[in-house]
Amino acid sequence: MLLALGRIHLLLAAAGSLRSTSMTLTRFVTKNAFRNKRRSTLTVLSIAFSLLLLTLMMTIWRAFYLDQGSAESSERLVTRHRVSLTFSLPGFYREKIRAIPGVVSVVPVSWFGGIYKDQKPENFLRSLAPIPRNFLRLFAICRCPKIRPRHGSATGKV
Repeated sequence: MLLALGRIHLLLAAAGSLRSTSMTLTRFVTKNAFRNKRRSTLTVLSIAFSLLLLTLMMTIWRAFYLDQGSAESSERLVTRHRVSLTFSLPGFYREKIRAIPGVVSVVPVSWFGGIYKDQKPENFLRSLAPIPRNFLRLFAICRCPKIRPRHGSATGKV
């Protein structure tokens, strides 16, 4: 008898008459989500609280550890080649930028990689080579002794 009922049930399911009672993934998720409302509410609240806490901690970290810069830095504009720092802008761009009203100075800077002691990645120097007089005049926050071209280097944060 049970075997016959199972066959009838399979035949009806294959015919599509039991389609309304079949379980889909979305129906399964919604039924289980609202089966225990307290658990669902606590789950949603814990996820919301963790996102709120993460946002708060990132805001505090940003306020403490990211420098806002000086007043002069808001007046500076840095342009670079669209491909990489290692490629220089074409020389005629310098004159185009200098011709824009309000531009005080244009300082070309070349990026080059240096090696301090050996070939290890932690001894790699990220170096920028500007024209010293123009660079120090533009970046007034750098207080350096008189630098003679090709006789030394200045290191530090700009």
